[in-house]
This record gives sequence, C-alpha cells and structure tokens, in this order.
Amino acid sequence: MKARYLALFLNISINAIAQRDLPMAYWFKFQPQYEISKKLSINGEFDYRRFLKPNIAWQSYNHLRLNYRFKPHWETAVGLGVVALYKGSLIVPELRPYQDLYYLSDIKKIEFNFRLRLEERNFHNFNSDRLTPGYNTKVRLRLRAQISKNINSKHSFRLSEEVLFQTKDGFNQNQIWLTSTRDLGGGFSLDLAYMKAFLKSESEFWQNRNNLIFKVLKIKF
Repeated sequence: MKARYLALFLNISINAIAQRDLPMAYWFKFQPQYEISKKLSINGEFDYRRFLKPNIAWQSYNHLRLNYRFKPHWETAVGLGVVALYKGSLIVPELRPYQDLYYLSDIKKIEFNFRLRLEERNFHNFNSDRLTPGYNTKVRLRLRAQISKNINSKHSFRLSEEVLFQTKDGFNQNQIWLTSTRDLGGGFSLDLAYMKAFLKSESEFWQNRNNLIFKVLKIKF
C-alpha cells in the first residue's frame, strides 16, 4: 500500500518576545510514506522554509525514518535528518540521527499517542562567513504527548505538548499545539493550528512565541 502527502503551510508569527522578533514565515512540506507491511513502513519529510519579509531562505529540514510496530500498541523507529540553516549567503548543515519509541492507544474513540525521541544533533562549525572544520555535537531528548478526537466524519481536533531537553543546555523548549482539521473531500483537508512555544535562543535569551499556522493544502492518494 502506498500513501503520498503534499502540504503547503503558512506560518504566521503573531507575537515573539525575545531579543528580536521572529518574522512572518511560510514553508512547503512534502511527506511521502510507503508501507512495506502492516508492521513496517518508510516515512519521509522534505521541508523548505522562508521568511516573508524579507523574502529570504530560513532553513530546510529533510529526513527519512523507518518505523516498526513490534506490538499492537508499541512502535519504534530510526531515522536521519539533514538540516540546513541559512545565515545570509552561508549555509550551515546539521546531521541529526534519531531514535523513536511510540505508545499508541484508543480509549472511547479518543486516540492517545506518546513519543520518546533521542536526537544526536551534529552542527557543522562555522564563523561569521564560512564553515570551519569539525562538528559540535549535542544530544536532545524529546517527550511528546498527543490526544486526538474525531468530532464527526469530516472534523477532528488534536492537542499535543512536547518538551525538549538538550545536553550542555538543559531545558531547550516546550511546544503546545492545538489543531483543528476539516476534511474537504477528494483527498483534500484544511488545518488551522495554534502553537505556543517557549524556547531558548542561541544568544541565551528566552523566547515566548504565539503562532497561528494554516495548513492550506493537503493531498492524500
């Protein structure tokens, strides 16, 4: 069985309290999935993000993941992410292998999804205008809890919270998501999401962000 996804996102930053504000941004995402069997699947994500004003590249995130369901409610995965951060004309790469453990459950038509992810983040060293030899490695632990509920055959809600801890830094960030999804038929759907994020910037300033996220196009076939 094959499933393919194509999504176009518009991310609007309503409020960013930090040393500097985060500009409005938009990004494109392609998420392919191939089911090898009922237990084994290959999943991908190819993400390209840009700021709106000025219209410059922000970052890209591409990864492949192999998922294996070893028990009815338990699933594990291994993956590799390749991240590019655009700093003017300089592109700073990051290699991000990771391992996942999922617990999936359904109680009274409410779906529960818990994920534990361990990431090994390898940042290429750089100075102001060029890459320098070597990598700076940080390990990050991500804990996510998510519940979702189908209101009817065309409308669903999803609430999730993810806390991230990083070696050398301690607490890294906390993200809270509330998402409403509307099935438009013909494989199309429309999402409206609110995301609250608390995170520490590179300059050690704390940021408190409120974002509205419109997923304006999603195709499944």
